[in-house]
Amino acid sequence: MNVVCEPRRRSYAAWTLAILLTMMAVVPAYAEKFPEGPCETCTAGCVVTDPSLAGEGALPPAMIIERTPCVYKPYDLDPCYNLRCDLNPGPPPSWLWVQADLAPLFRDTAQDVTYQRVGAPGPVVLGTQTIDLEFQGGLRFLVGGRINDIYSIETSFTGFQHWEDSDAIRDFSVNNFGGQGNLFSPFANFGDPLLDLDGLPIGILGLDFNNFAQVAIDTSYDSVESNFMVEMPRIRNLDSAVSLGVRYVEIDEAFAYQSASFVPAGGSTVGIRNNVDNEMIGVQLGYRARFLIEPRAWLDFDVRGALYQNRVEHVLQYRQTQAGVQVGAFDGADADEQTSYGGDLSLVMHYLVTPNVAVRLGYQAMLFDSVALAAENIVPAGVQVAAPAGGPNTLVYPPLEIDHTGEVVYHGPVVGVMGIW
Repeated sequence: MNVVCEPRRRSYAAWTLAILLTMMAVVPAYAEKFPEGPCETCTAGCVVTDPSLAGEGALPPAMIIERTPCVYKPYDLDPCYNLRCDLNPGPPPSWLWVQADLAPLFRDTAQDVTYQRVGAPGPVVLGTQTIDLEFQGGLRFLVGGRINDIYSIETSFTGFQHWEDSDAIRDFSVNNFGGQGNLFSPFANFGDPLLDLDGLPIGILGLDFNNFAQVAIDTSYDSVESNFMVEMPRIRNLDSAVSLGVRYVEIDEAFAYQSASFVPAGGSTVGIRNNVDNEMIGVQLGYRARFLIEPRAWLDFDVRGALYQNRVEHVLQYRQTQAGVQVGAFDGADADEQTSYGGDLSLVMHYLVTPNVAVRLGYQAMLFDSVALAAENIVPAGVQVAAPAGGPNTLVYPPLEIDHTGEVVYHGPVVGVMGIW
């Protein structure tokens, strides 16, 4: 008895490859705008690294001219292109920055779980692939501060992401038992490979031959992280930093399944509700590359990987009735700890509209592997069908075992503002 898991038709690598190819194509093109080598003069307000470049009345090396301050930060350049009008070696050359973003996300999983077919050889008509969990709104806040010219700290919160949807199917075709409904459930592998003399799936009365079935999901995502940043030496129009941080992630899910059939006599209903909570805390390493496109525009590329200790809690409730009388019931709970993995990827364009305010537009994605997902735990391992003589067919549950092999991706656009002081 297995729930059918089918690979998604979407390619998660497609958007990742598109981002990387875009970055590889755009960055070198813009880099050509910033020539290397010496220039004739350096303007007031910028660092003079070679007195011979300053012309008559040359200043000592590394002296700062204060008479003409820079108008914009962090990326005004002097004519030498490789010098900035600021003492700090890495952007943003400020001591405090805050961000507020709208972060609507799509939720995708690595595999789909099927719950109803029109017979074993028939098409899938109900499952996670028929539920829409796309483009739900959320927010992201970030506060960063510089410790000195090299070290800084950033703390951020991403959350208020909440998805819920349901789907239902009805079928009133005549079945082999004189009733209506030929929807088959996963509890006997959709009736296959057991075949009757007519070559039709046998199915299980009370669990299959449904005329109605419904699934519903309710899931949320929240994350808090703090990262210690170390600026790397600047290379022309590229600033970069490595980071080490801690992160807490919570993924809570509830999934419900119910079905109804006219057969056997008096009708039968099945209802299962499943709650799974993932509480993950771990460490992460990251790298940020910041490409200066023009004096007021830059492109951030961030990639991070994390290792989590994941505490999973699983609660399941099963009820079955026949002719209005309860014939099957189970209430179970389990908790487990598992090592999970995560990865973040983002590409965001910034543009300074005032010396202290930049707008942000980009795309981000968060991947979590080896997590427990409610839809994949609603029919846990070891569940069997009891078919006693003269009695209704019901489900028999062993002690719960958590399936934490799930993989989920949250991805979507980023639109926001950044304040710099």
